[in-house]
Amino acid sequence: MCENRGFSDYAEKYAKKGYAVIGASRDIPETLQKFKSIYKLNYPTLSDPNDDLSRALGLVPGQRDTIVIDRNGIVMKQDHNVDAPDASQDADQRTKISAEC
Repeated sequence: MCENRGFSDYAEKYAKKGYAVIGASRDIPETLQKFKSIYKLNYPTLSDPNDDLSRALGLVPGQRDTIVIDRNGIVMKQDHNVDAPDASQDADQRTKISAEC
């Protein structure tokens, strides 16, 4: 939950840099919608109950990861097993890796 609130706090800042925040979870869409409403998330969430997205990105299903993807769909940076409270702030630092994105 901590990282979700953090990403909500940073979503507008990311948007000004040309990035979008998108959350992905193994939960079904109905559960994600409730979660999004309860925690007032201001970014879209994707349901990945079969771990298709995780596998396509080469991730370990169920593991907390932060990924920076440029507008051409190229993965610029991946951090695995991120610490939830620090994930959104760390991601802010990672967006500086590619100012041309």
